[in-house]
Amino acid sequence: HEMAISILTICSNRKSLPVEEGMQGQNFASKELKTTADNWIRERQKALSKVRAEDLYCGRGFSEARKSADHSGADLWVISAGFGLIRSSSKIAPYDLTIAPGTINSLDNLVPKGQVCLTKWWSYINRGKKVGTIRALVETAPSNTFVMTLTSRYLEMIKEDLLKMSDSNLKRVRIVGPPLSAISDERLKMVYLPYDERLETVGPPYAGTRSDFPQRAGRHFVEKIWKSKLSNSVRVHQKRVLTSLVDHKRPVI
Repeated sequence: HEMAISILTICSNRKSLPVEEGMQGQNFASKELKTTADNWIRERQKALSKVRAEDLYCGRGFSEARKSADHSGADLWVISAGFGLIRSSSKIAPYDLTIAPGTINSLDNLVPKGQVCLTKWWSYINRGKKVGTIRALVETAPSNTFVMTLTSRYLEMIKEDLLKMSDSNLKRVRIVGPPLSAISDERLKMVYLPYDERLETVGPPYAGTRSDFPQRAGRHFVEKIWKSKLSNSVRVHQKRVLTSLVDHKRPVI
């Protein structure tokens, strides 16, 4: 019985087109997270220019996720700070709103400090969608393995969504990218793949910079670890990842 794979990756700050007028996060600053989300969604629905998400996001990380999807015939989904959960083929307006800290359009700068709650933001920006949770997406494909290439911050945003899954569905999730120290919940540790910086010495296509580490590790998993015709239990995958790294040294910084 062949198993299939789905890949979920994070959106990128680098875009291939200039931001549409009005689609900058800074326009939606308010005293409450829900107000910011409601106003953002209203603007998002009005936006005129539309481009496929996979043509809008650029940068090494996103291109690694596309290579993984092409290699495995997987469907590719994007965990977007501005558009929520979307297929890579969905059409969206060029925008600038991020949960990464440090820019004028960061969520951190749009609401008072105590108001920033990434898990709430995730549920707000997905409201009214046919598939508005990762939980629902995983339920729609009961034999797929879902590879999620994430930074710590994006994992924080979708954490509650993942934790609401049944054990049998969560077992089909693979979390790739954040350091283990970023994962406090035991249920999520169970589906975590133990990639670390030894990946840098595994070989040319898998080396890169810290910012694209999750997607590079995801590509290694899809190309070297995951086998469509073999047992794909999470334990087996974790062991195969460790075995693939065991003979490699951590790079000297």
